[in-house]
Amino acid sequence: PGRKVFAEQEQWILELRHSGKMGAGGIQNALYRHYGFRLSLATIHKVFTRNKVTTPLRRKRKCLRYSRPIPGERVRMDTCKIGPGLYQYTAIDDCSRFKVVELYSRRTAKNTLHFIDRVIEEMPFPIQRFQTDRGKEFFAYRVQERLVEYGIKFRPIKPRFPHPNGKVERTQKTDLEESYANVDLRDPELKDKLRQWQFYFNWHRRPWRPIREGPRLIKSVSWMKEHPFGKMWKRCMLRKRNVYNLKTTGQI
Repeated sequence: PGRKVFAEQEQWILELRHSGKMGAGGIQNALYRHYGFRLSLATIHKVFTRNKVTTPLRRKRKCLRYSRPIPGERVRMDTCKIGPGLYQYTAIDDCSRFKVVELYSRRTAKNTLHFIDRVIEEMPFPIQRFQTDRGKEFFAYRVQERLVEYGIKFRPIKPRFPHPNGKVERTQKTDLEESYANVDLRDPELKDKLRQWQFYFNWHRRPWRPIREGPRLIKSVSWMKEHPFGKMWKRCMLRKRNVYNLKTTGQI
């Protein structure tokens, strides 16, 4: 009596540890996503100790975090090849880590324009600037003209200097490890599953421990309380979340 983890749950933890090579934080998120089961980090570490699972020692390095205090002040955008004829466009807010993803067959200006419109529609706050690398799909004339039309600034990073774009690179790695590792890339419903993963990432997935932010949009909510137009944007954000939840579940 009083034991939180039984043999079945313990087997889940060990399988995720050995197959996915996840740490305690990744296993905590994976248990909730796949089994709807919540465990604290201390309990997962107890399972590691009981089964003599060793964790590698890593030295903590001090790093300079490129972050902005206001949601929408800077949105980082990048592309990533997932497989043959599959390219993922990713946009993540620098402050709140709110993310929008979409799959396309090619990296073209036409697809970039479609993705920008989707990002503007789904982000629960106004966007002031996009930050990208120097990919040709972002420097096309049509893309630049569309950004001028929307009044959004475009700030590419320096050549051979990927450090300021680390957030979007890291979140793409998370997509590969936690989403695409558990699906078939030839599945005709792959885009629908990606949208379900996006909803889970934004509204349910807990961030990694070093960030220590709590819920995904806690910075947005704290900013909304102080900003004179905060209540309006908060209502807009909740309305978009409800509509997107209905779309992902197939109710509308």
